[in-house]
Amino acid sequence: MSVTIEPIALKHAAALQDICSDPDNVVNTNVPVPYPVDGALKYISQSIIDAEAHQAYIFTILLDGDVVGNCGVMNLYTAPSIGYFLRKDLWGKGYATEAVKLLCVKVQRLGISMVHAKVRKTNIGSQRVLEKNLFIRVGERAEEDGRYAGETLDVWEKTFEPAT
Repeated sequence: MSVTIEPIALKHAAALQDICSDPDNVVNTNVPVPYPVDGALKYISQSIIDAEAHQAYIFTILLDGDVVGNCGVMNLYTAPSIGYFLRKDLWGKGYATEAVKLLCVKVQRLGISMVHAKVRKTNIGSQRVLEKNLFIRVGERAEEDGRYAGETLDVWEKTFEPAT
């Protein structure tokens, strides 16, 4: 099975709508539950605007060409961070690890020297994805907004050598 990522586009809307509409798929994310009926279209449209403004780059995760999740780098002008999610039936099979690896290549090519990721303490699978991609746990921080406001999350970082 082959994992690839490509810039998010309107052609991904139906599949992402289905994925995000299942609360089990997005349990560890800030994706709203219940997911709005036009959630994917609004999210993709805003992601395209953010990419054009060089504020964030969001990618669709594909497995053998089928949409299975999402990943991206956000907050490019303040504190670059990554995020990702994958359909729950694909957890634990290395696909998120490969998607984050591909995302890190894109991040490095953008000339970003460091990114961070926030992970729920109960999300051991995501912690392993970051470890396998050479992120280092650097501390914890209370989440300020979103679904998990007030929850203490682990903070992970990765530094990059300048792209050649």
